[in-house]
Amino acid sequence: MAAPYKKVQIQKYPLPPGKTDESRYWKRFKTSQTYKEVASVTSIHFSPIHQHDFAVTASTRIQIYSSINGVKKTISRFKDVVYSGHIRNDGKLLVAGDATGLIQIFDLSSRAILRTIRKHQ
Repeated sequence: MAAPYKKVQIQKYPLPPGKTDESRYWKRFKTSQTYKEVASVTSIHFSPIHQHDFAVTASTRIQIYSSINGVKKTISRFKDVVYSGHIRNDGKLLVAGDATGLIQIFDLSSRAILRTIRKHQ
């Protein structure tokens, strides 16, 4: 014959507080994106036309980021550290110079070099 069992009393805990206005406010925010660069960033320039795009110069390359989709384009045609990447007001051209004194103008749609300007010898 089976031994009689004793019923266990289940403890009830208070429910956590419901959603407050403050918790709903903070839940609307999303986490930001972080990107790793291989070297220190020398400049950041936001596009005047495409408001979510920005150019980042670091090491020997320029990367065009979209804050929505991540890296859009990479231009790495420099031999030394790139400085001062700047997107033109119409959003079609980008200019940047490197530590050797070379300045290059790029077409953003094709990433082709349009002009190269060298320092005086």
